[in-house]
This record gives sequence, structure tokens and C-alpha cells, in this order.
Amino acid sequence: MKAAPYSREIHPIGEIRIYIGTDAWNAARIRNAYSADALVFPDGESPTAYRWPVHGLDVLIIQAGTINLKPIPELAHVLIAAGANIVRVVYGAEMAIYRSTRRAAA
Repeated sequence: MKAAPYSREIHPIGEIRIYIGTDAWNAARIRNAYSADALVFPDGESPTAYRWPVHGLDVLIIQAGTINLKPIPELAHVLIAAGANIVRVVYGAEMAIYRSTRRAAA
């Protein structure tokens, strides 16, 4: 398993952004120039191929250019399994929300 793109260069506080689509690399590079909280999900890759540093964070997946919608549910589930609090996906005018089904210990 390899590190998610830009994961060695980020320092998120509370929320992390993951850009997907044909312009994801450029969008993440621009965002990280001033905020250091963006990763890239490379087009055509499997979400399970990466270590996602999202434990304890809210995740916002953002469309950057043309995207393939097929891997988004798997990516969201992988992020939840990696410890994300919540995963929000924004693509065009649409939004999807994924939450963990884990329950806090009593």
C-alpha cells in the first residue's frame, strides 16, 4: 500500500479535501500552496491501493474536472474504514454523505 498523493506534505486540522477528476492534481497543488489540507485520488486507481491519513478528520471529496463516478462509493467506504468521521462528496450540483456505522463505547 502506498501513501496517498500529497499525504507527506499536508497538515490538516479538522477537515481534509480529496480532489478527484481530470484536474485533481492541479486543484490539490493550488489548495496546498496556502492551506496544506488536500490530497488526490488518482483517476483509474483503486482506493484500497493507498494509505489515507484521515483518522479523526472530516473529509470533503471535490470534483475537479471530469470524473468517473463509479469508484466514489468505494473510496468513501475506504475513508470511513480508515477512521474518517464523515465523508462528503461534491460533484456538480450533487452531494452525497457517508457516515461511519461505528458506535462510541458506553
